[in-house]
Amino acid sequence: MMPFINYENDNLPLSNLPKTFNARLIQLAPGETVNKLTLFSETCPDIESHSRRRHKFYNSVFVTDNSKIYSAALEDVYFDPMSHWYHSFKGTRYLYDGPYTFDPKWDSVVHANELNERRQLYVEDTLIIHCEDVKVYKKVIPLITGRYSRLVIYGRISWQQIKQLIHANVSQVRIEGIVYLNPSEYKDTIEYINRFSRGFMYKFSFRRYCFPTWMTEKLREVCKLHDTHTLVRDERVENFVHKNYRCIYDISAILSVLPSFCFMLFMGYLYDYDFENENSIFFQVWMGILILGYYITIVRLSCLLALKSLNNVPLNDYRVFTSAHKNE
Repeated sequence: MMPFINYENDNLPLSNLPKTFNARLIQLAPGETVNKLTLFSETCPDIESHSRRRHKFYNSVFVTDNSKIYSAALEDVYFDPMSHWYHSFKGTRYLYDGPYTFDPKWDSVVHANELNERRQLYVEDTLIIHCEDVKVYKKVIPLITGRYSRLVIYGRISWQQIKQLIHANVSQVRIEGIVYLNPSEYKDTIEYINRFSRGFMYKFSFRRYCFPTWMTEKLREVCKLHDTHTLVRDERVENFVHKNYRCIYDISAILSVLPSFCFMLFMGYLYDYDFENENSIFFQVWMGILILGYYITIVRLSCLLALKSLNNVPLNDYRVFTSAHKNE
């Protein structure tokens, strides 16, 4: 015990720690920490072998059991770097989502056949899941864990399976598939959706054909009695959102563009200013390039927010399924 306890300083050498302790420590460590340690394998030579037993860590992931959907979703990972930037910050992602539902983006794609029963998937932020049948969902759902807050569901799924995917940290849900319900579950479903929306950022959206028509109408009647949320219908989706969300979103969209526009005018003023020195030409060329780039960025952001407000921008996951069906 002496070599383990007495050492020159407070830093214990890794070789003196039990292997079981090292394995457990790596399993409990945050995903980002383990990824950094993996890059420096000399510091912890056993990091890779121990990491095989821990959860697979994903920030935003698209899970599917369809090969064509898998390929289309994989292509969308590299489709638009600007949209990835929008999702890097809460403020820009709030604007990018739109006034009613949310527009997810993913950085990884996993095929259902790749899932390992001995190693669960840990999802940190966004989960988009698509399985063709309830039986596949039965196998996949136990293999997914994490504190993700945004959930998109495709395929055929039962209501009980949906409730398994919605944990306490989930605040935004969109159901695009077909939900199987027993008559005894109708009342519970309506009450569950009504109770789910309990904050400004909470959203619950679903396709019209997901539930029976009469149940949607019943949900609409119940939602009228909700203190803060209301059911809003767009072209294809019913959105249960905060009553003031649309108004505040439009105001936020305008306020987000105005400072950029004012800054562009200021840059234009500097560009036109007569600098009486030999470097003025180089300065004006540099300022011209900067103003042009900023102008393009502002125009793109303004158009995007305007189209989002009008609900005319196809969601990222919609593009994936459209692309996959075109290739059939």
